[in-house]
Amino acid sequence: MEGKLKPVCHRCGSTAVVVDALASWDEDAQKYVLSAVMSGKWFCRDCESETVVNWKLGEARTGDWIDAAFEDRYCPECEDLPF
Repeated sequence: MEGKLKPVCHRCGSTAVVVDALASWDEDAQKYVLSAVMSGKWFCRDCESETVVNWKLGEARTGDWIDAAFEDRYCPECEDLPF
């Protein structure tokens, strides 16, 4: 897959989308690391409302990341993930 996936608000098109997650302290890395993403509601910071996320394929940039689990669920024809 070329590029990286990005969550996009279905209302305003913003990528300022957040979801509840759990982070745990990793003593070896000396930083908090993502342990789990809670299944639930997405929230758009730009339009300040709950939203449905459309997953779009964007340009790869240095520092971007993608959870490898998304790779298996990504549909290149519909550019969406089944969440």
